[in-house]
Amino acid sequence: MNNEKMELAKFVDSPEVSTECFLDRFGEVFVRVEVGGHLEIMMLSSERFVDWIVKKYSDVNDDAPKPADIKKLKSILRARATFGKSRHDLSIRSAYSDGYLWYDLVDNDWRVIRIGTSGWDIIDSPPILFKRNIQKEQIIPEHGGDVHDLLKFVNIKNENQQLLFLISTIVNFVPHIPRPIQVYFGTQGAAKSTVCKMLKNIVDPSGIELLNLVNETKELTQHLHKHYLLSFDNLDMLKSETSDVLCRAVTGGGLEKRKLYTDSDSIIFDYRRAIVINGINLVAIKPDLLDRSLLFELERIDEKSRKSEEEVWQEFDSVKPKILGAIFDVLSKALTILPTITLSESPRMADFAKWGCAVAEALGHTQEQFTIAYNENREIQNKQAIEESPIALAIVTLMDNRNIWNGTSQMLLKRLKQIAVKEELDSSLFPKSPSILSRRVNQIKQNLKSEGIKIEKIGQREWHIEKL
Repeated sequence: MNNEKMELAKFVDSPEVSTECFLDRFGEVFVRVEVGGHLEIMMLSSERFVDWIVKKYSDVNDDAPKPADIKKLKSILRARATFGKSRHDLSIRSAYSDGYLWYDLVDNDWRVIRIGTSGWDIIDSPPILFKRNIQKEQIIPEHGGDVHDLLKFVNIKNENQQLLFLISTIVNFVPHIPRPIQVYFGTQGAAKSTVCKMLKNIVDPSGIELLNLVNETKELTQHLHKHYLLSFDNLDMLKSETSDVLCRAVTGGGLEKRKLYTDSDSIIFDYRRAIVINGINLVAIKPDLLDRSLLFELERIDEKSRKSEEEVWQEFDSVKPKILGAIFDVLSKALTILPTITLSESPRMADFAKWGCAVAEALGHTQEQFTIAYNENREIQNKQAIEESPIALAIVTLMDNRNIWNGTSQMLLKRLKQIAVKEELDSSLFPKSPSILSRRVNQIKQNLKSEGIKIEKIGQREWHIEKL
């Protein structure tokens, strides 16, 4: 370049400073630029991009660009991206593309782990896959570890539950399928919070280890938008609206809102997230949320086995690199096994079940062992859904001494309320109208069917209930 200052817009297009701009799938503008010998992806509206522009320009011209010129430049780049053809689906922390799983280390050099059927390696110049929010740098994984070392840090004694814990933790690295919520509950002293912190730490470390679950939908959606794995701590209850948001977060869902209160443009928040929650009592009680969950009851750690938090974390940090490397080894094997998996039946979380079978085999177990463990957990879910529903309990009681019951919606509601009073169930939770009763019954009819009771509506008003 000559000594004359170059116009900022032309400067960015110069060979010394090449800028690639594009849209993500939600219409947000991003740029990919060179920083210190590696490529980074920045949001056009971010302060980091402005700082990068100022740094590059001042290095050459010994002067900072004017704010008006920066604003003009961003308008030009936004227009280029908006009306150009470059589109990229950006992920946080983990992505699936071209048959590979990709895992962002979030280090200063923007390196990622590429996991394929032949193993895993560290890539210095990955494809355009990732954006970053509040993620922290992950430790470099090492070969030669054993995933089963994770079991040293969770007080689960049942072998089937141990297997399910390992499989569900490993599948949390698979971003493009629905994964069940891991729900941990148990008495005080069972290290529930510690387990959830470790899961967050090994899957998606960030500046916030544990979240307080807010019940305001938009704020919760912001958390879902920023984190790859969300870990909610010490919950007492879940409101119905919050439970519905978490259901959408498992299977994939979003929320639309205006960018500003003064404009009509919208931002689409979209998420399919890994989620873990804990509490003394089981808080996932709505049938649809239970159906998307795995339940792990942790036992209290006895005094002789109890360690200080500092000791636990020192031990965990010492083995974490090999555990992480072992997880990637298992995922590599699972990618090879996955095409050979055929499910005999398709449960609600069919994609997870298929991956679960592949991961089980990659761990040295069998598909049948995973299926048994998964079905046992689903039975626990069904029983819990019934126990938490006064309507379901009343229907079970109704069918105690009969094989078939027929009647109108009004008759069914009246009979169930009578049973609720007699059995001292919470009748205040019963609907006031037959139409609402229909919606409530539809929520638990699959759980009842798993317990051997089939209930269906015939026509507009008639109900038929029978034992299977």
